[in-house]
Amino acid sequence: MLIRSPRFGEVWVVLEGSILAELRAEEQARPDPRPVLTTAQVLRLRGKSEALIQAVLNTLAVFPEAEIRA
Repeated sequence: MLIRSPRFGEVWVVLEGSILAELRAEEQARPDPRPVLTTAQVLRLRGKSEALIQAVLNTLAVFPEAEIRA
C-alpha cells in the first residue's frame, strides 16, 4: 500500500510479505526510490522523533535491506 503522511512522507507499507522483494527491486530502479516498510518496521518507528524517522526512511530508500534497530 502506497501511503503519504505528514510524518512519513510517501512510503510503501507492505501488508503481504511475498511482494516485499519485488517492490524493493521496483523502487530501486526509480531515480528517486521511496522507502518500502513492513508493518513491523512501522511499529518500531512508533513514538520515535521526526529526525530519527526521517533518517531511517532515507536509509531504507538507499539501502532497502537495512534493519531498523532503533
